[in-house]
Amino acid sequence: MPAHSTALGKAMLAHLPPEEVTRLLDTVGMPRRTANTITDRGRLFSELATVRVRGYSVDNIENEDGIRCVGAPIFDHRREVVGAISVSGPASRMPLERARRLGPEVRQAAEDISKALGWTEIEPERRDGR
Repeated sequence: MPAHSTALGKAMLAHLPPEEVTRLLDTVGMPRRTANTITDRGRLFSELATVRVRGYSVDNIENEDGIRCVGAPIFDHRREVVGAISVSGPASRMPLERARRLGPEVRQAAEDISKALGWTEIEPERRDGR
């Protein structure tokens, strides 16, 4: 799946250098998967900034019709993003408000995995609840 349209992909893209994200987008593009897919680079980079601050991403029915997903990045001992985890469900059972409530739980699970990989937290200021 294209990274720009999934919670897993956005969680990882948010923690790559901007020039690497640009290179990836130049290579694979930003195909529209649903009516909600972000296809504008400026909007995607704004979304990635939000992901970095709050520590989790949301696929707001952007990759598959009727499916919403919440994801969070996994880091290794070098503080580099090496993966992500997510929770998905039908949008009818996971309204946006529920996705936002699940976000911190998904983030915490990703942080627990990251700590097991030797990661140490360096961005405590992001816990502003956004």
